Amino acid sequence: MQSGPGKKNARFCAQIESARGLPERRLQIVLSGIHPENSPTPIEGKAIWTWDSPPDNSMPLASQNVCLTRPVLPLHGFYNEPVSFYELSRRAQGIFWRVWSRESKGEPRFSGKADTLQAWRASLRDKLVFLLENSGRQEPGHGLSEAQALLPALLFGDRFYLRQATTENFSLAAIAHSLALSGQHLAIAGLLGLFCIAAAARFHPAIYLWRPRVILVAAASCPAALLYLWIGNAPPSLLRAACMMFVLFFLVVRSKAFSGQDVIFLALIIFLVLDPLVFLDIGAQLSFLCVFTIAAFLPGMKKIWPFYTHRTHRANFYKRFFQILLISLFIQLALLPLTLKYFGVAGLWFPVNALWLPVLSLVVLPCAAVGLFFANLPFAASEWMAGQFLDLAVFPCQILCESLEYLRQSQILAEPVFLRPHWSTLAAFALLIIGMACLAGKSDRKYLKKFFALGLLFLGIGPCLRLWDVLDGKPLVDILDVGQRQAICLNLHAGKRLLLDGGGGNSIRFDPGKALLAPALTDNAAPRISAVFNSHPDMDHLGGLIYLLDHLDSGAIFHNGREANGRLKDEWAANMARPNANALVRGDKIELGGKLYLEVLHPPANDATWKGNNASVVLRLCRDGVGLALFPGDAEVESLRNVLASGMDISARVLLAPHHGSNSSYLPDFLRDVNPEVIVAACGFRNRYAYPGKKLRTWAAKNGVPLYNTGDHGRIRIGILPNGELRIQPSLER
Repeated sequence: MQSGPGKKNARFCAQIESARGLPERRLQIVLSGIHPENSPTPIEGKAIWTWDSPPDNSMPLASQNVCLTRPVLPLHGFYNEPVSFYELSRRAQGIFWRVWSRESKGEPRFSGKADTLQAWRASLRDKLVFLLENSGRQEPGHGLSEAQALLPALLFGDRFYLRQATTENFSLAAIAHSLALSGQHLAIAGLLGLFCIAAAARFHPAIYLWRPRVILVAAASCPAALLYLWIGNAPPSLLRAACMMFVLFFLVVRSKAFSGQDVIFLALIIFLVLDPLVFLDIGAQLSFLCVFTIAAFLPGMKKIWPFYTHRTHRANFYKRFFQILLISLFIQLALLPLTLKYFGVAGLWFPVNALWLPVLSLVVLPCAAVGLFFANLPFAASEWMAGQFLDLAVFPCQILCESLEYLRQSQILAEPVFLRPHWSTLAAFALLIIGMACLAGKSDRKYLKKFFALGLLFLGIGPCLRLWDVLDGKPLVDILDVGQRQAICLNLHAGKRLLLDGGGGNSIRFDPGKALLAPALTDNAAPRISAVFNSHPDMDHLGGLIYLLDHLDSGAIFHNGREANGRLKDEWAANMARPNANALVRGDKIELGGKLYLEVLHPPANDATWKGNNASVVLRLCRDGVGLALFPGDAEVESLRNVLASGMDISARVLLAPHHGSNSSYLPDFLRDVNPEVIVAACGFRNRYAYPGKKLRTWAAKNGVPLYNTGDHGRIRIGILPNGELRIQPSLER
């Protein structure tokens, strides 16, 4: 165990460090002190355990111990870039391993005493869920509705009862931030502090002579803020809000003149002192940027707002509504590079914030909090009172969920795939926002031109790199890391790009086309594909193509003429029926320009006997008759022999290993005739099939041919220079 866990199931024990609910009834549990059941010697680092559909919806608690029979595997991402922020964040937390289980598989057994505060928090959450499940709005035994499931998410940060589709709807409507526990949730603490001071003043008005009202309200709000930190389990966004609240209280008590930027700056310093790696957390980045944008632009709005001089109720209503709308617009513009870079969405529906956020802050959260308070009172009528307030909180949530789902089903809420900006764009927007803050303020205007000049300079880096890619005529073979699947992008001259296969799998929750291929294909590149090729319609080659064909601007479709099986059968049949879809057979030739072309080596024309893997389209990329790369799909020995018997030239400098490097596709005569300078196997990290197979590994070592695989090396880029040199760039060096 000292050398690290392996692929096989082994009984191990660990201590639970934290647990949180994810959509679709999943739990994400951080384990520490991992060791074999019969040995006290732990392995180095922590593990993330994803538990799908735990029995009885039970959630383990911090400080408990668990023993489980499951493989403990390295935390290994899809490396289509050197290292993702997600993985950097996990490594910074000391998390190096991952575990997955479903229901009671692995026979988890819990022992030990749970953390007392966590146990109290869990009892509050369970009480809330019990009342919601047994309310008059819900039939017994049917669990929570989506509107009801929002309340545990909003109060406790627990998304366990939400569907993935609901969180996606919130993201498309640009209100996903309202599900994150943040400053608007601490507004409950502010309202409670205001209520307490107002009630105290009714009985003892002289309290205002002791301290100014603002100090009294701030002091009364701090204990409630600490209470909500405990209820919300202190995620980074809530910690940021609480830190700012305490900094604000300190400055008010000290009677110091300050601005919103001062509060943010001091809170940021405290955050960095307590946790220097906090900014590896994407949520913390978005949270601080949101608040900075509000603080920077809100003072300037008073100068342009036409209704500020009016005191009528109608003017005040319009003022508040459009103020929220403008702030939402400023925030959306400030966050645009980050949301495009990380999530590929532009938040076109940001005006929904102007409708939802006031309802959330003034109705949903207060009613839910009061309902939770009554639910824990020891009176006979307390549960009835709690139910009434919870029903009030659920009602607007139900309207929102139904409205978003209707808009999505009507294809109105759908958001196109956008170009994901180069990292320099993030720096450019940061400089421009600081410049705008200087413009809105009265000081530091001497730096305005410098910030804007630097911002514009950084803003031009991404477009210049895209122009260079268009002008560069060198072919680039990009074998993407999509796990135990296959996807290859050919980058050719004049910005032309071809996609060969699109990965896929049986999971309805994970779409490689959306999660992996779209981000890789749109990384500082327009969301366009010149042509799409599918070697054969098995799920691991087809699944991700459907999303790309629906969301990206794509040209011709090429396939092997066979129908798909399974859940994508009808969707693939519809794509095969497009006017620009073509079935490929041996002898076909696709001209690509610049003396480049693709020739088809398999399957033979008018021969329907080839099925499954052996019906794979075999493509050879050539320039002036010289083979550059060969892509055999999942062709096995039988079809490879048929290609050899055809007498066609199959030589190529780069070979994509047939069938992910399987022994069932190992044919020495085929490898000899291809005579590759490098072989790449598209396969998953530590996959259960042990691809690339031993036979291929032995042949490559014996013949001195470098063998790469996407599981170990991540995305592998092979540039073919004009002088004939191959430039191989794996994302990971092994």
